[in-house]
Amino acid sequence: MFSRTLTVIAVMTMAFALLSGSMSWAQDKQVPKVDNFLILFDASGSMKFSYKDTDQEKAKLAQKAMLTMNRAIPELGYQSGLFAIVSDFEEVQGVTQYDSQAFGEAIEELSLPDRIFGLSTPLAEGMQQIESHLSDMSGSTAVILVTDGEENRGGSPVQVAKDLYVKHDICFHVLSYAQSDSQKETLDRIVSLKDCSEKITGQEAQSETALKWFVHEVFYDTETAEKDDDGDGVINSKDNCPGTPSGVQVNAAGCAVDSDNDGVPDYKDRCPNTEKTLEVNSKGCPIKGRMELNVLFATDKAKIKPGHYEDLDQVARILKENPEASILIEGHTDNIGPEEYNMRLSKQRAESVKDYLTQNYDVNPQRLDTKGYGESRPIADNDTKAGRQENRRVVIEITSIPQKE
Repeated sequence: MFSRTLTVIAVMTMAFALLSGSMSWAQDKQVPKVDNFLILFDASGSMKFSYKDTDQEKAKLAQKAMLTMNRAIPELGYQSGLFAIVSDFEEVQGVTQYDSQAFGEAIEELSLPDRIFGLSTPLAEGMQQIESHLSDMSGSTAVILVTDGEENRGGSPVQVAKDLYVKHDICFHVLSYAQSDSQKETLDRIVSLKDCSEKITGQEAQSETALKWFVHEVFYDTETAEKDDDGDGVINSKDNCPGTPSGVQVNAAGCAVDSDNDGVPDYKDRCPNTEKTLEVNSKGCPIKGRMELNVLFATDKAKIKPGHYEDLDQVARILKENPEASILIEGHTDNIGPEEYNMRLSKQRAESVKDYLTQNYDVNPQRLDTKGYGESRPIADNDTKAGRQENRRVVIEITSIPQKE
């Protein structure tokens, strides 16, 4: 709740200024505290009295304060309404999507009291009248009473507030122009009903900074988000790779994605999906190395199964990206059958891979050497069926790729 002293106004002014200044380095995001708000303006005769030590009418000061407050309310999708309490309840602007300009025009069109006597003060009845509007709104609602707290029809504003709290998700806030002890007590009791309530006095409301603070407390929270200088969606404090080019896909650490884990990010990688065992250059293409291809053969067969074409397609891509590259295709067998026969079979398997690459991708045969090793280089146990299957394989060795920078 706001203090009623000018000293506190000064403190609030300094605090708000420090808050704003401290956030100048960051991006501030305003998050609404409520879904709706209603302003209930007391336009009864008592509001025509001059306020405290000023020569200005309370109603005119209140109108000026509401206009200043309206300029500080962010447009965050609120539903809003403006109502006046005179002898009867008046709908100045029905509940609609909040628009700062339209709402300000509605405030300027408020009918201010033209006399003191003859205009009753039905504050409790006016508060009760907003219930039909509350019933039509979803979410939480801030109800701002702009009043001096006078009630002369006999109703109890405090009891009405209690009843509305039971039925609706609301919170009453007060812009107070109370002067008598009974007026102050009425408004203080309303504010004390719920912790969410805020109050600002008419004296404090003459400070634009104090009104901005009131708006901040009632309408929205401010979240401070760290900067993301390279615009990759990862804030600076968590970005391990600052300066990533715009549009590049990054991981949670802010580093460019490297799908094949070859040390070259995708946006620079001219040879995507490179076999992990291969050394690559700065463009992600293999320099030299061996590829243990998943090209396996049936017993006593040299024919490539369609399921292994994808691995051979990868070899073709490497050759296409590196026209000066040469490869050695090694064929291997298990130990079933005579050693001399297995030597021929391994050579046939290597030739099958060579034929696939030359026939399907028009690779120059001179770039492809073949060699059969028979059963001499097993990589698994030939005493098991699974081991023998692993040994019936082809291995590709990249023998020359010039370094490309």
